[in-house]
Amino acid sequence: ELPQKEVALEIIPLDLGIKHWAIRVGSGTTSRCYEFEADGVRIGRKTAFDRGSPIEVMQLCGTTGKMHQEIAEWAHKFNAETNYCGAGDNFMVGGKNCQDFAVELCEFLGIDTGQLPWKQAP
Repeated sequence: ELPQKEVALEIIPLDLGIKHWAIRVGSGTTSRCYEFEADGVRIGRKTAFDRGSPIEVMQLCGTTGKMHQEIAEWAHKFNAETNYCGAGDNFMVGGKNCQDFAVELCEFLGIDTGQLPWKQAP
């Protein structure tokens, strides 16, 4: 595992114009995709929402020195402490969505979140 890893935002189109966000850390066969959805945190080689549609990949400026084990521990802690809500974290119902997860993960990785697109849920 490389000491410094690239970080990218993967934007996956879903139904009705909704876009799922996942964060890819690393490159090549050692990269991992980190995401949060209704069933909780998912970590794998590709997004759980890969349905054959084109995935927009936005390479983010900066790298992270965090190891995959450390990132996975953070992600599992986020999962244990967070309820999923498709509407995101700015609604009265509480909970967070995939876009909130991506922003917080970038913060943990030391990546500037100002380069991320606007979240769909306000």
